[in-house]
Amino acid sequence: KSAKDHVLLTDCNVVCNMDYEKLIKAHTSKDADITIAYAKGNPPAIENGTELVLNEEGRVVDTKLIDCFSGNVNYSLKIMIIRRTLLERLLHEAHSAKIDDFETLVSKNIKHLRVYGYEESGFVRVLASLQNYYDISLELLKLENRKELFSADRPVYTKVRDQVPAVYGIGANVKNSLIADGCVIEGTVENSIIFRGVKVSRGTCVKNSIIMQDCEIGENVVINCSVLDKNVVVRDCRVLSGHETKPYFAEKGIMI
Repeated sequence: KSAKDHVLLTDCNVVCNMDYEKLIKAHTSKDADITIAYAKGNPPAIENGTELVLNEEGRVVDTKLIDCFSGNVNYSLKIMIIRRTLLERLLHEAHSAKIDDFETLVSKNIKHLRVYGYEESGFVRVLASLQNYYDISLELLKLENRKELFSADRPVYTKVRDQVPAVYGIGANVKNSLIADGCVIEGTVENSIIFRGVKVSRGTCVKNSIIMQDCEIGENVVINCSVLDKNVVVRDCRVLSGHETKPYFAEKGIMI
């Protein structure tokens, strides 16, 4: 029922801080039917990833499926601006042809539409797997990456759950980590991301790991290269260790 001229479509697995005003300006300046955001580089290992083939003026003349042999390419972020009336027509066409992937439908109409690319630079990552999530998360321990993603001009908001500041015990030792509020840190935390309300007890060492909210880690525990979903309880003297190329994962709410 919207009367707006354009619609913004986005997938939910792209990590970036895009200025949509620039995307819309690029779209309208070229009188495009569709403008697709893309990044340049080694593509993520995702199913049905799409490479955009662009001409000199930035128009998309062809699309290709990304495979394991794809190198430095212009890969689609599956973020696009499209005219509302065209979207309605294409959705009707997709329903008739039983096509459930909208980008596939765009590719089939690439010769009949004015489709342009818009390069998004800066910190851009695509989540494709647990390994991918682990790698991208730990990249944010670097200050320069955090500055690019969390821009003061375009702040990122989340649900409010204010708690008291983190409490650090006498024996706490924290290096190169992100510690949220509400945490109690009595052990060692290095190169890790600790979500809200987590307790790391005495004698425990957490390295190269991601501990989600409200987890409770007992005493004399060793956790390395691991991802713990929320509300996980780890009893005293346990050892959880993966590898940076294959992190250990503990699902939500379990006790170890």
